Amino acid sequence: MEHSKHCLQVSYFFVHIIEVMDFSPENLPPKWEYPSPQQFYNALMRKGWNTPEEHAEAMVLLHNRLNEDAWAEILRWETRFGGG
Repeated sequence: MEHSKHCLQVSYFFVHIIEVMDFSPENLPPKWEYPSPQQFYNALMRKGWNTPEEHAEAMVLLHNRLNEDAWAEILRWETRFGGG
């Protein structure tokens, strides 16, 4: 709890975005790892963004959802237009 006064979640979030650079056909691609709310909050504080600590978990959930939706849209475009 580097900067926080409250107990924020410290575990990582694993999501559906793959790390394309590490992909090999023989193996399942590794999952992208998002920071925990605690890590997210600590990063904001290091950058000087005075953020209410109690908003960190909601911010991480929103951040992750937006990234997941963007990744899904990229995959739809690649399928539709033959990329990938």
